[in-house]
Amino acid sequence: MNILVFVFLLLPVLYQLFMGFRAKERKQLNSIGLQSAVMQIIGTVVGWILFNQIGSDFKTIVIYTGFTFLLCIGSVLMVQHILLIIRNQKK
Repeated sequence: MNILVFVFLLLPVLYQLFMGFRAKERKQLNSIGLQSAVMQIIGTVVGWILFNQIGSDFKTIVIYTGFTFLLCIGSVLMVQHILLIIRNQKK
């Protein structure tokens, strides 16, 4: 069960990685980043509620993993902004 929650929490990071590099302008990149962050927060809350209903001790791990992946989305977004600036300067 905890592997399934881990995979679901990893999906917004993968979404940001794949969709963020396809963005052509900053506004589009910010929109994708916001979508990924909202998906991550919703996934963390749903995972916490799920483990809370089960009565498992993994609810704190879900919160730590969710916020760690939220930081990953932020760092990927910063790298994508830097690459977008470099790509636009070459044109």
